[in-house]
Amino acid sequence: MVSRSGLACMVLAALAAAAGCGTEARIGLPAGFPADVPLPERARLRTSRDLGMKGLNVVFEARGDVRPLARGLGGRMRAAGWSIVSDAEVDGAVFSSWRKGERSVALGVSRAGDVTTVGISVVERPYNEWEEGG
Repeated sequence: MVSRSGLACMVLAALAAAAGCGTEARIGLPAGFPADVPLPERARLRTSRDLGMKGLNVVFEARGDVRPLARGLGGRMRAAGWSIVSDAEVDGAVFSSWRKGERSVALGVSRAGDVTTVGISVVERPYNEWEEGG
């Protein structure tokens, strides 16, 4: 059985890996990233990936503490018309999922040392692995 902290680490590691963490090249948001998904303020985009049907993933390094940053992004998601589906706090990391029409967003905010990381995954329609035989 996986502990909550283990689950949190796996989710963040998957977001980072999917987004290609570690690259120092100048990058931008993936083409088609929705304008109604708020981005963290005063943050540096570290990774950006278009995963096709599986969605768009971005990872930022941001300034500030986890909870206030997550609350601020959540407020901006609500203001943009998104409805919260779920939220959880695990070992100081905050995760939430959001829905607007047929689109969904997964948002994770965590801190490692002095770096606050914000991961955002956007799926333009419900994605189900079994649709691709996976």
